Amino acid sequence: MKRKAEKKRHILKAGLAVIAGMLLLAGTGCRSMIELAMMEKAARLEPKPMKVEEFCSEAEGYHYPGFRWGDDFSAFQRATDFSVTDMEGYTEEETVYTASELKVALLDRVNDAAAVGCRGKDLVAFVSLNYEKKANESEEFDTFAKALREQLVQTFGEPAETLEHNEEVNGKLYNYKTEFWRKLVGEKLTELQLGTATLPGSSSPNYLSIGVNFRTEEDTAQ
Repeated sequence: MKRKAEKKRHILKAGLAVIAGMLLLAGTGCRSMIELAMMEKAARLEPKPMKVEEFCSEAEGYHYPGFRWGDDFSAFQRATDFSVTDMEGYTEEETVYTASELKVALLDRVNDAAAVGCRGKDLVAFVSLNYEKKANESEEFDTFAKALREQLVQTFGEPAETLEHNEEVNGKLYNYKTEFWRKLVGEKLTELQLGTATLPGSSSPNYLSIGVNFRTEEDTAQ
């Protein structure tokens, strides 16, 4: 009986050791998966270098680099290696999403925000990169805005159209200026836009955005 009891205790200890080992391995595995997920997210948030000339190609016209017009929202997220979870709102034609993880380094400056607009059944219709002037960087922001426009003109020529209007936002009156570059590719009218918002009396914009969109001939006729 004594030998049987000792044998049972030995088996129990062996079983507990196996379980402990399994838990240890499982714990190590969980930590590894968590670390991997954190590394993947950090990699996604690392700004991707981008050049002005990448905003246009013969096949797609003006477009977001690495993405084809006509593909859906999921394809855009795969192509740009980021995920979107926040819906910003609606326009008459599109659903707009905040793309907080879409970070690029354009002229060595990283965008502060981004947005993606979808038409119909998740058809990506526009993408914009947005920049905001920080406190005490009026000269730096103005230099960036001028350098970006100069590169756009050098690369794509003068804009096809320029629109300006004043609008009050949060109690402040801004002058909005938007310049358009356009290229027709098949039935798609593609467009590159450079927009600024400037307070009266200031030569340096407070906000800047560069974006691309497309419309079909059917959209344009509506």
